Amino acid sequence: MAVKAGKVLMQISAARTYSKSGYTLIELAVVILLIGIVTLAVMPRISAFLYPGDLKKAARELIGAILLARTQAVTEGKLYYLFIDLSNQFYWMLDVPESDLSDSDRVKRTDVVLGESVKKRTLPKGIKFLSVRVGSGELQNSGTQTIRCLPIGITDPAVIHIGKDQDNSCTLILEALTGEVEVKDGYVDEK
Repeated sequence: MAVKAGKVLMQISAARTYSKSGYTLIELAVVILLIGIVTLAVMPRISAFLYPGDLKKAARELIGAILLARTQAVTEGKLYYLFIDLSNQFYWMLDVPESDLSDSDRVKRTDVVLGESVKKRTLPKGIKFLSVRVGSGELQNSGTQTIRCLPIGITDPAVIHIGKDQDNSCTLILEALTGEVEVKDGYVDEK
């Protein structure tokens, strides 16, 4: 009889394990589908955050150059210029003594007189200057644009568009009084 009681307990125990409720295949498929949809919706933002592209790198480099020119102007008490050559896709920073030269003559002077001492930089491969507006001037997509950084901490206001094309671009907006640079996704035309 003891053996019979043991068999009954085993059958009750076995019955309990089978009576536990679990997930059906349909429920698992629905959960996997929902996870997939959420992942697809969030992935572009996550990948842009985890794997910063050349556009973000270019924006950081250009912001660094702008802030460096502004800082140098303030600390050294000199006028600094940030030149952006839209035709050749270069940019460089330079302190140029004030004179009666026009901005275009000043650009020529930096190329000819200073020659190799001017370190011209390019944006990362595939990224280019699309257009630049300095002050209240017109939006330019060729030639050389000059942004002045004054010793009192004021810069020329500017809007700089960089990217592969207008669809894959960002806009850097340089505030004159604060010297802050705001980055906006896309090609934003602000005055």
